[in-house]
Amino acid sequence: MNKEEFFPLYHQPGATSILNQELMHQMSKTSEPITDNQLEQMLNEHQMFIESGGRGGKWQTFEVAGLTLAVYTGATAAKGEQASFANSNLSLLQFSGLSLECCDFVNVLYENGSFRNSNLNNSIFIDSVLLHIDFSGADLTGCDFSRALMMNCQFDNSNLSSCDFENCNLSNSIFTGAKTIGSRFPGAILENVIF
Repeated sequence: MNKEEFFPLYHQPGATSILNQELMHQMSKTSEPITDNQLEQMLNEHQMFIESGGRGGKWQTFEVAGLTLAVYTGATAAKGEQASFANSNLSLLQFSGLSLECCDFVNVLYENGSFRNSNLNNSIFIDSVLLHIDFSGADLTGCDFSRALMMNCQFDNSNLSSCDFENCNLSNSIFTGAKTIGSRFPGAILENVIF
């Protein structure tokens, strides 16, 4: 498979944005890191949210005062609370093997971490800084990574079907065995990628 087939639309320009990414990234960088105890509590609430009807919704994003806001609509959960990591510093955490579908990861800072073998279906990572992250074996179906900085990530054997990587910097990332069916990469930076 050639680069054009593996990374659909990568040669086309992405949409322009008026966002202040420097301000956004400063927000997540200076936020108090989420602890393991906080994560455990959030995951318990999120599991109840998913199991009681939280699946099947859609994300809508808005640009407000130069910042990104994501709103999840169309699903009604009877219990729990949807996990939102928006504008957070995740540097103390590891997410390997977790069920994190339909989570809000807008503008997170996460470096040298792992989502290995996790279920992240329909989660949103717009404008995030995700450097040196291991996504190997993860199910990322339907995720939106638009405008994210994702250099030196590993996507070995991950499912990237129907993902949006518009204007995403994926330089030096590895995609060996990954599935990209239905995904889009307009404006993506793909320098030195392996696929």
